[in-house]
Amino acid sequence: MKIVLTIFLIIVLTGCGGGSSPDETNVVTTPETQTPVVITTPTPIPTETAINKTSDLVIEPQFDLSTTITLNISIDLKLTDRAFVNLCEANSDGSANLNACIWKAPLGQSLIERKLTLARLPNMLVAEVWYYTPNTTPSRFTWQFEPDATVQQFIIQ
Repeated sequence: MKIVLTIFLIIVLTGCGGGSSPDETNVVTTPETQTPVVITTPTPIPTETAINKTSDLVIEPQFDLSTTITLNISIDLKLTDRAFVNLCEANSDGSANLNACIWKAPLGQSLIERKLTLARLPNMLVAEVWYYTPNTTPSRFTWQFEPDATVQQFIIQ
C-alpha cells in the first residue's frame, strides 16, 4: 500500500511541478508602485442635530408632502370630423403606452377642458388623437412636468 501511495505522489508531483523549458526566457518583473491608501472617517453629526426618529425631521412649511399634481388639459383642434384622444404615459421611443393611459375620450367639434389629478408624476405624457377617417395617421402631442410653473397645463391645438 505504501508503494502505491508513493508512486501516486511521484506521478502527481512530477505532473504538476517542473522547471522552465528551454524556450522560455527569464522575465524580470518590477514591483508596481502603490499609492498609499488614505482612510478618512466622516465627521459625526452633532448630537443636537441628529435625527433619531421621524418626528425629528424638519420640513419646510411650503412642502406639503403631497405627490399629486393637477394637470389642466385644454383640447381645441377645430375638428371637422370625429376623433378619439388617448392621454397616456410615454414609452422610451416617445409613443403612447396604451397600457398606461390616464384619460381616454371622444372628441367632437367643441373645446374640451378637463382637470386631472395625477397620483404620481410621470416622466412624460403623450396625447394621441386618432381620427375616425380611414388611412389617417394619428396626431401626437407631448407634455412634460414644468417645475417652475405654478399651474401644470397641457394645451393641445
